[in-house]
Amino acid sequence: MSRVQILETPILAPGKCVLCGSAGGDHRKFIDLGMKIDFYGRVYFCSYCIQEVLQKLEYVTAENFDNLHDSYRSLNTEYDRLKVEHEAVKNALNNLLSSSTFGELPRIHPNGDEVPEGYSRNESSDMGVSEDSAEGDPEAEQSTSVEGSDDLFDSSDFDDGE
Repeated sequence: MSRVQILETPILAPGKCVLCGSAGGDHRKFIDLGMKIDFYGRVYFCSYCIQEVLQKLEYVTAENFDNLHDSYRSLNTEYDRLKVEHEAVKNALNNLLSSSTFGELPRIHPNGDEVPEGYSRNESSDMGVSEDSAEGDPEAEQSTSVEGSDDLFDSSDFDDGE
């Protein structure tokens, strides 16, 4: 026979939990360690006080362990499902973006305009556009060539027929 007994209510005097003083009646059980103290009586611990002591000792009950284990398994299953789904989406996006079916994605200039096809950054000086000119300054777009017609008047244009 064990020294430790579980009772529905304390039997011997003082008939209460040594820690909280409860005499029961609220579905708690009492642990009888088989110990008697002179001038006090039998030592009982209620299930609530024992649970508090065990929590201080970081004891995990079988019920709490089972709940934690079930939660862990559920989360692990969900993680595996999301991992497979993420891989499928990632592969689909890679195929979509690398596919020539849809053509190349448009290239965008830093000022927000779409860059024409066949135009590269190095060709900007050949097109008469300054790379520093994000606003499209009209003076920067003009050619520096000296060729062209001479529309200026000079004194020979005003000769009196001589």
